[in-house]
Amino acid sequence: MTIAPPSRQNSAGRIESLVMRGDAVANLGALDGWAETFEVPADITGLERHNEVAKLLAALTHEIRLMDRQLGGAGVPGDLRNPFIEQLAQAASVSNLSNQWHNIRTNHLGAEVRLSLRWFKHVLPEEVLSATAEDLAELEALLAELEEKIAVQGIPASLSTFVHKQVTAIRDALRQYPIGGPVALKRATRTMTADIHLDEDELRYAAQVGDAGAVAAAGKSLKKTWDKAVLVAGDVEKFSKAGKAVLEAGEFVMKLLT
Repeated sequence: MTIAPPSRQNSAGRIESLVMRGDAVANLGALDGWAETFEVPADITGLERHNEVAKLLAALTHEIRLMDRQLGGAGVPGDLRNPFIEQLAQAASVSNLSNQWHNIRTNHLGAEVRLSLRWFKHVLPEEVLSATAEDLAELEALLAELEEKIAVQGIPASLSTFVHKQVTAIRDALRQYPIGGPVALKRATRTMTADIHLDEDELRYAAQVGDAGAVAAAGKSLKKTWDKAVLVAGDVEKFSKAGKAVLEAGEFVMKLLT
C-alpha cells in the first residue's frame, strides 16, 4: 500500500485527492471501486473487505461533515455548500455499495462537485503536518518488521495479543490517513498509552516467562514503531502534555520487555 499526503493539507484537499484517485479505478461495483480508491489490500476479501470499506466510508463521511462545519465557520453560506456536501455524502453512503462505481462517480462526483472541492480547499486554511510519504512508508515497513518479531518462538501469547492489537490500530489509522490526516493515528497512539499502563503486569510477566532474546527484540521493534507513529501523528512537534505522555509510554514498554 502506497500512502501519500494530499497536495493541500485540509479536509477539502484530502477529499479531492480521493475523488481524483477514484478516476483511475475501472468500472467495477461500488464496493470494489471504493476498495481500490482506499487501497484496501487485495488479500482482504469477502465480508472483511465489505467491513473495511464501510469503516473507511464512515471516516470519509465524518471528514465531509467536518469540512462542512469548517466552511460554515469560515463564513461560506449554506446555499453555496449544501448541495455539494450532500452529493459527497451520498457518494460515501454505505447504502450505495450495491451500485456501480461508474454511477457513483457520474451521479455524485461530477464536474460541479469537483469544482466545489477545488474552491473549498482554497477557502479552508492549510494544516501544518510533519509527515511525508516516506514517513508513512517507513511506518508501514516498521509494522511489518514488528509482526515478524512476534511471530518467532519464545513470544508469550499475551505479548503477541497486545502487539497485534496495536499493529491493527496503527495500520487502520494509516489507511485513514488520506481521509482525515493524523487524527486516527493520534487516537491510536494515545489509546496505546492507556493500554500499556493497564496491561503493565501482563507485559512484565511476558518478559519473565518468554525467551529473553525474542522478547527483547520485540520490545526494541515495538519502540521503533512507536516512536515513528508518534512522529507521524504530530504529537512530538506539539510538545503537548498528551504528546509527552505518549512518547514516554514507548520508553516505558521497552523497559518492561528488555
